[in-house]
Amino acid sequence: MKVITIDFNFACAELAEKIKQSYQPEVIVGIATGGQFVAQILSEQMNIPLAIVKKQRPMTKIKNKIRLDLVLKKLPYVVSNILRVLETKFNEYRYEKNKSSVSYNDISVEWIKGSFTFLASFNKILIVDDSIDSGKTLYLVKRFIEMNLDDKVEIKTAVLNQTFKNPLINSDFLLDKNVIYRFPWSKDTKG
Repeated sequence: MKVITIDFNFACAELAEKIKQSYQPEVIVGIATGGQFVAQILSEQMNIPLAIVKKQRPMTKIKNKIRLDLVLKKLPYVVSNILRVLETKFNEYRYEKNKSSVSYNDISVEWIKGSFTFLASFNKILIVDDSIDSGKTLYLVKRFIEMNLDDKVEIKTAVLNQTFKNPLINSDFLLDKNVIYRFPWSKDTKG
């Protein structure tokens, strides 16, 4: 597994082109935080409306409180890359070991932009996140939308990359598997 510092705008353009080849969504639902940035660019490039939801993992809240970015930004990429790969491998091991006992019942999301009233007027929805690790966030957001909208609504998913080999959900559209992307908002991004 390797870590790649991506050209974010180029990667989003590449993903948009991949989506347009086989799907014409009417609305995009971005998952905050990282997916929100991807969704905003896709929304502009595809000229379609945007909604934003938030479904944050508990570990993300802990990382934000600790302020790891202050230390990680000072490390050379060669070191932070090793740490990122180790973290991903550890999280994947933990996920595989415990996935039969993980609860998938908390399907609530927080609306940041848009609502179900807004979403209900569309028949083709694209849910966008930046990356899939375990896939739990993407799975829960998709399930939340499916449970609250008409069965005739077609829902697809898009992400830039997937890190785990066997996530809970595979994305319909993605650029890379088994690769960790360093995004502009990543805790170890310099500048």
